[in-house]
Amino acid sequence: MQDLIGFQNRLMIEKKLKSINPKNNIKLCSWDVPSLNEINIIIRKTAQAQMGWSEIDLVSRLDYVKSLVHILNLRAKEMSALMADEMGKPKKQGMVEISKCATLCEYYLKNSEQVLSDKYTETEFYESFVTYRPIGLVFGIMPWNFPFWQVFRYAIPSLIAGNGVLLKHASNIQGCANMINDCMV
Repeated sequence: MQDLIGFQNRLMIEKKLKSINPKNNIKLCSWDVPSLNEINIIIRKTAQAQMGWSEIDLVSRLDYVKSLVHILNLRAKEMSALMADEMGKPKKQGMVEISKCATLCEYYLKNSEQVLSDKYTETEFYESFVTYRPIGLVFGIMPWNFPFWQVFRYAIPSLIAGNGVLLKHASNIQGCANMINDCMV
């Protein structure tokens, strides 16, 4: 616990997020910690983008997810290598993680229209149904151990439903977080 507190204190003093290879302690990269003002700007821009995204039809959202599957398949080795460097995950396990993300996307591609369709039910009223509408931004705070899978399992269904997603990833895998952002933007 004391090590964690020390790490957090150093992070706040240095104002840097660092990616350090756990196998050899070599710093891979560092990034400035965003200021509170920068975070507020990101939140506002994401909320604005979500409003437009919520108006896009489901077929177009699913086309977006199809493009993510293509990106995952195209960049799987690169993503696996980054996980190996940033967190020490064996590359074979990283490849399986990326494959699992693609499979999750394919599941939602196949089932979203049915899952998100209105469900009519018998009641004493003339017409009763359950309908699905976007709720806004979904904020995810993710751990380091499955840097792609944990994000995809919350982000993909949220995006398909018309919501926006914000991610606060673990500070030691900022490279993975940036790669996810690059793939999704």
